[in-house]
Amino acid sequence: MKDSSQPKQTQTFLREDEQRWASTLASIGDALITMDVSGNITYMNAAAEELTGWSVPEATQKPLLEVFNIINEEARLRFYNPVTDILREVKSVGLADHTLLIRSDGIEIPIDDSGALIRDKDGSATGIVIVFRDITDRRRTEKALRASEERYHSLFDNMLNGFAHCKMLFDEKGPKDFIYLDVNKAFKTLTGLKDVTGQKVSDVIPGIQEYDPELFEIYVRVALTGVPEQFETYLEALGMWLSISVYSSRKEYFVAVFDVITERKRDEEALRRYRDELEALVQERTEELEKAHRETEAEIVERRTAEETLRQTNRLLKLYTAGSSRKEYLEAVMGLLREWTGCEALGIRGLDKLGNIPYESYSGFSREFWESECFLSIHTDQCVCTRIVRKEPDAQDMPFITNGGSFFCDDTAALASTLSPKEMERFRGKCISTGYATVAVIPISYQNRVLGVAHLADRAKARIPRKT
Repeated sequence: MKDSSQPKQTQTFLREDEQRWASTLASIGDALITMDVSGNITYMNAAAEELTGWSVPEATQKPLLEVFNIINEEARLRFYNPVTDILREVKSVGLADHTLLIRSDGIEIPIDDSGALIRDKDGSATGIVIVFRDITDRRRTEKALRASEERYHSLFDNMLNGFAHCKMLFDEKGPKDFIYLDVNKAFKTLTGLKDVTGQKVSDVIPGIQEYDPELFEIYVRVALTGVPEQFETYLEALGMWLSISVYSSRKEYFVAVFDVITERKRDEEALRRYRDELEALVQERTEELEKAHRETEAEIVERRTAEETLRQTNRLLKLYTAGSSRKEYLEAVMGLLREWTGCEALGIRGLDKLGNIPYESYSGFSREFWESECFLSIHTDQCVCTRIVRKEPDAQDMPFITNGGSFFCDDTAALASTLSPKEMERFRGKCISTGYATVAVIPISYQNRVLGVAHLADRAKARIPRKT
């Protein structure tokens, strides 16, 4: 006896399986349309109803292209029936790019779709399935991305500065080279280097690490630390000045944006040379003016000195012609010397027939000094006064002898400290021991014959003007 419950159970299982698959297909996000092998619609899920604007009852048994109305987005032409391709290829087929689905209400929706045969367990084709989805958001994103890329490439290609995107290369010892990943048109124009993309800098610019090690060191530092740097450098390998800004897009990569500033550097150098030449000319002219000023001042001083000398000479001539006695005349001369010099002590020595040079007139010297120094002999005494009368200064006197044969010493103590004991014997030393720091001995001559000397002394240093 046969079990009549078996067919019923089978039918139940089949219905449950169909319901399960129908529920699954209805709930998936992608739109799905199934057809028989003639291309007439047999099923649509909710997503397909939403995208096409057709309900399942309206679409069932309709030809695919009546419900699934698709055109080429760019050409605006209707596509051929995709069923034909699916049946011919006997495999999954992706539909063409730029496909627009025109809903039943006329709204156009960009879609991405594919189709395949439905086969039974024997492999025979029993229908066709098409799966498609709304890619409006993706198209909007792609469009924005294309626009951004176009703007970037426009900027990249048209920027006046050179641009190089590079990757640093390393070995076990550290950084050894870098490779050009991308460069713009300005890079080629400014450097003259062509076809560098994908090449190592050591191949593009041989010897760059030897000629320009600082440039390589900066690129390595930026690529590893990520800290941007800006600098100017002379690229020896290319013979040009560059202004470079370099930053790192990510570790071991760097971007260099640069401009050639060789012409600017040449102008700066020319300007520097011009400035130096101008400063030299100004300095030269200033020195000439200062020299002229000094000469003018010296001439003025010389004129004033000549005028003063003439005035004093006239005073002496008046004294001489006034019929005064020798003593009165010498005392008048002493007064003039004190007026001219402001000196503390002074005296006039006259050379007599025996070779003595006594003070014929003096002022300011003590009685003890006068008694010690009055009766010196040019034959037996060693003293600056006797040597000036004889016109025979010693070697130690020479630094203090003027062109006119006078002796001027502004610091007698300093002079004495430089003399050896033997040299010191050539000085009587009375002026020094008395404390006279300034000493001057001036010959009084007539027709190239010395008649005596004027002796001036002061306890202050540098007291007497150095005039001959």
